[in-house]
Amino acid sequence: MRVLSARTAWRLFLVAIAVLVSLAYIGDRSANRYADSEGWVSHTREVEAQIATLRADIAMASASRYQIPSDPAAMDRYKAAVQDVSVQIVALQRFTGDNPVQQENIRKLRPLLATTAWR
Repeated sequence: MRVLSARTAWRLFLVAIAVLVSLAYIGDRSANRYADSEGWVSHTREVEAQIATLRADIAMASASRYQIPSDPAAMDRYKAAVQDVSVQIVALQRFTGDNPVQQENIRKLRPLLATTAWR
């Protein structure tokens, strides 16, 4: 049976410590990257929800506009929906502040909403 010298035992101990420190560093880095990606996924879901709400408000305004002659309460729904569209556009612009392409799309959307027939 072979006996390890004290020097060899220390070297093996230091190698084991180096491996453990490396694994801890890699694990921490992976966990941080995962947390960052989860944050971006959450942000994307918030933007999608904001877009869905904007679509619903536009549809409500459009539908209410055609009900105005036959339903007096439709005018109130129409005005509320138009106001909600404006609020949703501002919120969407805030949510997409980190994306210049989407900021440009919102900038193009504003005049379209201002001049469309549902308004």
